[in-house]
Formats: sequence, C-alpha cells, structure tokens
Amino acid sequence: MDKLNQPGRCNYPFTTNKMDNLSSFDRRKTMQAVKSSRTSLERSFASQLASRGIRGWKCNFVGVSGKPDFAFPREKIALFIDGCFWHGCWKCQKPLPVANAEYWFLKIERNKKRAKKVGRELRSMGWIVLRFWEHDLKEPSLRPKLMHKVLNSMKKNS
Repeated sequence: MDKLNQPGRCNYPFTTNKMDNLSSFDRRKTMQAVKSSRTSLERSFASQLASRGIRGWKCNFVGVSGKPDFAFPREKIALFIDGCFWHGCWKCQKPLPVANAEYWFLKIERNKKRAKKVGRELRSMGWIVLRFWEHDLKEPSLRPKLMHKVLNSMKKNS
C-alpha cells in the first residue's frame, strides 16, 4: 500500500499530514473568529483607494449578486478580494486543516463554484468583475498595478 492511501491519512490536495497544534475546540473558535467583511485587507484596500482619490465605491454592497467587497454602482464594477485559503489559491496552496479535511476541501470547492457563478451573473447584468488575490494585495510592488486596473475599469464603464 502506498503512503498516500494508508488509513488515517488525508488525501486531499494541499493538506499536511501533521497533527493540528490546536484542539478541536480551539480550532473551531479560531475559524469562527475569521471575519467575512471589513477584514484588514479590505480596510487597507479602502485606504489605498481613498489615498488615490478614487471615490464612489461602497463596501460589501448588497445591491447586486455576491455582495462584492467593493462596488462602484455608477460604473457597474464589482471588486472581490479573494482570501488565498478560502478560495483555494493555486499559487499559495495553503494547507487545509487536518481535522475534518473533507469538510474544508468541499467548503473551498463550494466557494470557488459560487465565485464563478456570481461572476457570470454580474457580467450578464453588464458589470465588470475584478477579483484580486490576498497575496497580490499583500505585495507592495503590485498595488499600483491593481489600482490601475480599477481606474481603467472605471474609465471603460463611465
């Protein structure tokens, strides 16, 4: 029997077979504490928009499908900041928690499917959809390029 198919081993992509350093209770509390809106990345991105004089956006806009992290309703631009863990980033390949790995694998797959569906819905309604990865926003050298994408999208739809 090969190493990957041994009983008790997690065979999902991006998992580690190390023991979790937190108890089930502590892991649960940690995951519950993760916020879905107004994250530090979103606050940082908002301040970057403001510092460049980019106006007209709304945070966590409920007026369209998917509740974009940032929306420019007048220009019909929906911007999502995808966390590398929560959206299964192909570049970062963040490991899944060992405890309940099947649940986490399926959860992230659902997140990816939902993101594609929301993107299709918004585009069919005439919106421009921008998705930025967490790791791109954390890289200072990429921030001007991301802001340029936002500005170009605004010019296209204004």
